[in-house]
Amino acid sequence: MKTMKCPFGTEYFCVFEDIEGQVGRIQEIIDKYNIKVSNFSLRKDLEKKEMAANFKLRLRTVQSDRGILKEVFHLEGIKRVDLKSS
Repeated sequence: MKTMKCPFGTEYFCVFEDIEGQVGRIQEIIDKYNIKVSNFSLRKDLEKKEMAANFKLRLRTVQSDRGILKEVFHLEGIKRVDLKSS
């Protein structure tokens, strides 16, 4: 998989149960912090009944980073959240 670094950005990789509306709940958290998504990808694993999403965000503060990570991690059905800052 190719990745592109964006200055002052962060990349979140989430694995979660295939629950209706889950991507929307993650987006609501990102919107709450007034953060722009610069890139987004989504994959679905039918056998495991889970999805994987990759969000590239333009962050303003480290506090935004921590807040988003904490809130996404505590959503129902989230199995994994990885954070990669550039």
